[in-house]
Amino acid sequence: AQIGPEVGLNDLLCCDNFNVLSEISSIKLPTQIIAGSMDQLAPVRFADYLATNIQDSEEYVVQGGDHFLQLHHHKEVNDRIEKFVQRLK
Repeated sequence: AQIGPEVGLNDLLCCDNFNVLSEISSIKLPTQIIAGSMDQLAPVRFADYLATNIQDSEEYVVQGGDHFLQLHHHKEVNDRIEKFVQRLK
């Protein structure tokens, strides 16, 4: 509300125009993909695409999670990140 709708619209337009899908397969590092089953901005099909196209990736879907997983499901997200980091050791 403080910054006005123009800034919000610009953010959405930038996100909509950002596309590096053709470069995803060049990622060669272990990758944890966390998605929310109810996320309308970044649907699970995007996480599926990443998991399919990034070698050595793990996909985890938080059931009932929306776009703000780190806020609404922080314990589950943190637990998943911790398990991923432990696997890297």
